[in-house]
Formats: sequence, C-alpha cells, structure tokens
Amino acid sequence: MMIMMVITPLAVHSQSHSTMDSLSVIGWHIIGMFLPSLVTGKLIDRFGSSNVAIVGVLVFAASSGVAIAGMSLNHYYISLFLL
Repeated sequence: MMIMMVITPLAVHSQSHSTMDSLSVIGWHIIGMFLPSLVTGKLIDRFGSSNVAIVGVLVFAASSGVAIAGMSLNHYYISLFLL
C-alpha cells in the first residue's frame, strides 16, 4: 500500500496531468480510507471479523487490478479510492 501511495502522484505527474489532479487523487484516497470507518464496526458485528477481513483483501486486490489495467486519470482515482 505504501508503494502505491508514493508512486501514484509521480505517475500522475508523468502522464502530463496537473498537480491539482495529483492532489485530487490523494484526496479521494483519504475519503476512501475514512468513509468505511463509519460502518466497519457494524459490519464486523454482523458478519464477523474474518469475513470483513476477506472482503478487505478482495478490495485491495481490486485496487491493484485497476492500477494494472490502465494509466488514465480515472484508473488512478478508482485504484486509490479502493486502496
């Protein structure tokens, strides 16, 4: 995860996107990082910690898959939001 966080702004910049695009991608990552915390406790109570952890691993794999699939700005947004 740390590698993706370090590389993404550099990759966005290398694809001739603006600095504001890089900041926006990081901003959406922060939203994606904290938004689930509002419901995570209830999900763990309902489905169990093991099942929620498995879903977390699957979301992480989806993030990696989107990152590998392309280098458009939308790929960066979706990948880091899922991360």
